[in-house]
Amino acid sequence: MSSFKAYVNDGTKTHTITLPELTIEYLKRQILQVTRPTYVDDILTAIIDENGSHIKTDESVIRAFEKDPVYFTVQFESSFPLLIKVNFCYRQKLILIKTFQEIIQLWKKKEFEVQSTVPSCKVKYPLVLLVGAIKYEQEYLECVKKDLYLLQALFQSKLGYQVFNTYNAQDLKTETLTLDELDKFMMTHSLSLKDGSNTNNTDNDYDGLIFVWCGHGGFGENEEALITSNGRMKDFKEIQNAFITKTEYFIGKPKIFIKITYREQEELKTIKSNRGNESIRKKIWYNRDADVFSIFVNATKKTMLESPEHCFTEVFCKIFENNMNKDLEFIIKQVIKTVFGQAIDREIIQTVSKLYADIYLIPSMPKQLLLSADSSNDKEVKYERPVIEKDNSIETLSFKRHWNRQWRKANAKAAIVVEQMTRDNKQGLVVVAYDTSKWKNKSDNLALFAALVNNSKDDIKEFGEYCMYVINKKLIILENVNIDGNMYVIDCEIQCKGHVDITTQIFATKNSIIDQHLQQSFSIIQWNTKIHHDIPVQFQDLESKEEEHKKEKLFDESIAYLQKYLQIAIDTFGVNHHYVAIAYNMLALAYDDNKGQPEKAIEFFEKALQIMLDLFEMNCSFVAQLYENIGNTYDKGKNGRKQWNVIQK
Repeated sequence: MSSFKAYVNDGTKTHTITLPELTIEYLKRQILQVTRPTYVDDILTAIIDENGSHIKTDESVIRAFEKDPVYFTVQFESSFPLLIKVNFCYRQKLILIKTFQEIIQLWKKKEFEVQSTVPSCKVKYPLVLLVGAIKYEQEYLECVKKDLYLLQALFQSKLGYQVFNTYNAQDLKTETLTLDELDKFMMTHSLSLKDGSNTNNTDNDYDGLIFVWCGHGGFGENEEALITSNGRMKDFKEIQNAFITKTEYFIGKPKIFIKITYREQEELKTIKSNRGNESIRKKIWYNRDADVFSIFVNATKKTMLESPEHCFTEVFCKIFENNMNKDLEFIIKQVIKTVFGQAIDREIIQTVSKLYADIYLIPSMPKQLLLSADSSNDKEVKYERPVIEKDNSIETLSFKRHWNRQWRKANAKAAIVVEQMTRDNKQGLVVVAYDTSKWKNKSDNLALFAALVNNSKDDIKEFGEYCMYVINKKLIILENVNIDGNMYVIDCEIQCKGHVDITTQIFATKNSIIDQHLQQSFSIIQWNTKIHHDIPVQFQDLESKEEEHKKEKLFDESIAYLQKYLQIAIDTFGVNHHYVAIAYNMLALAYDDNKGQPEKAIEFFEKALQIMLDLFEMNCSFVAQLYENIGNTYDKGKNGRKQWNVIQK
């Protein structure tokens, strides 16, 4: 005898039921049986399928089971129709109510208060997917890049969620997103999920989903579609169904979909209606369907760039940060009020049934980066930045401003110090800076900073034009300091006074406390031992061995170390990464200077140059050096014409 399986969400949990026959009678019977412990005294008032249709007949049950899996949401009401939960006070004394007649009498006297209690849904470990198309064939949407950055900062840095983003700032190719690339991204993050709970793998045990699209959208009949970089359309409902119906993993878990499309002002006018505030509805609107919360935004590029105070993403992130204890619907209402004004609020907010559970997005990190004592008396909370497991998602040592051997060597040594201090439970600061004479100002602040360094000879080390300073203190106050380089914070508290500028990067271990103003001005990189210590130290060891063998004129052996460097860089970061460019540059120099093979050298120089141009375009000192290297190599080969062409670039 065949049976039919379905899932039932009663607002507090999801149940599995099995029907011997597809009839409304059997469906109700099974629902009442599995929900009995919670709703034993309540009445089943509604059964709703995933399309929002009410199930009332045998025919509607059969239609619902045409899909697989089958998912129902049920609603109950108290057997006393006015109450789900009654809290009351009579003459400020607690009263024991024995019968409904007594409740009715008190209700008529208005001597008790009725409160409807709706179950809440707390999301702490969601899967966050940020998808966006920045570069189109004839258009570049800077606003998409900005929104993706803001949303990643919110979900990753403020809430500590695992975030996967189609855009990688270190890879300019990701500014373009084709339909095939979108489908591949979707497949990777939907079909690969294991159905049901995955308690043995905490990295993938998600309790909800947040999916965001940023880019162009369709018009008219295709208004629900999104448009990829190559002009192809994809129905947004198809994306939603990939997580709602095609995988059982998120059944009974909150699913939040945000679709932000960008249009010209004139384009937006064409989709406005003449009926009341329908035009405003077409700018921001949202709806709820069981455990699915969908938000739709039609934004204008002009507003994004000229009036950020009216930009949905900007407003959403700010309001969310200030209302982390509020549910998602409250936050969206506040966004609408901010963007359109108070009068518009009641025209739009009546789209969600209060029978659905409120969704709360809860920060997942127990550690907090507190504010410095002198910043404010408000108890605002800043959260540490998490590490997300994704290729190239963890920021590595930057080579945009500084990149040479001494820079790499100084930072490798700094990484060793960070790990040593962490293992020894020490607190403090490590600074790698270029030309420290620039730290001086009229009040000789260099002397003030140098006073923080202990007298030990190990606390100050020179690496060519760079210096590394080690400070062992629990509290460090930086006052009017300009550091041209990197700063490493090891479980200590950093406060700032006056103007403080760090030109390159700030790394921080998980228990560090960072000054609020510093957090707002810089992207704090959470320390990752593998990426920030193990790999750079391994690279430095290979560079040192290469230099030793080169001094001994063992050129083949020295090149072998550089080839190993290149392979590790590609295996770890992929082919389009600045560590790979460094490896190619060193190989080119080796073939040019030591092996006398300018053609081979130029081949490697050009590979390095292409990577750096893809990453930083011309805005990088390393790019200028690579052009010079190529020009010098052509000159050695007595190819003046090619050298001139290179210089002309």
